[in-house]
Amino acid sequence: DMGIYASDALKCERQIAYRMYGADGLPFDISSALAMFDGRVMEDCVVAALDLLYKGRSQVRFDVEDGLVRGRMDYLYEMPRGTVVAEIKRTAAWPLKAAMKSGPKPEHWLQAALAAYSLSPTADFVHIIYVLRGSSQAGVPDVQEWLSPLSVHTDALNAELHRMRGVSAQVRAGDLPG
Repeated sequence: DMGIYASDALKCERQIAYRMYGADGLPFDISSALAMFDGRVMEDCVVAALDLLYKGRSQVRFDVEDGLVRGRMDYLYEMPRGTVVAEIKRTAAWPLKAAMKSGPKPEHWLQAALAAYSLSPTADFVHIIYVLRGSSQAGVPDVQEWLSPLSVHTDALNAELHRMRGVSAQVRAGDLPG
């Protein structure tokens, strides 16, 4: 598979290249499968809640620049102010608490921004939704959300697309990044 995924945003260039070459890394085990299943169930619950509010679409496939980057939007919906792409993340208490102070991780904004950019016309907003993994804890909400205009992420989006173009060109030429 020679594609780059939106979830590769800000990952190590060599890691992306190895995956593109088919050398994915760690073996899959039952613990990983259970975590993936748990995340899928949680995402389905968040999508059901979003459907009650917006009647959007989930798991919308997208690609950017003729397949340079591809992925699936967790949720795509319309609100009176414009089109929104939502990225849903399951997270432990300490990263959620940190995000309450400094906002979502840059790679999560970029995943949503790549999906938003893929639409024609582009989406107007990106919506990040963090859902607490595990038991509720004092001072940590079960769900935390951020909504941001796509335009706020334009510079980071363009820089990441430039970087991804470089990784893709190196892999297609048979090289490994730096």
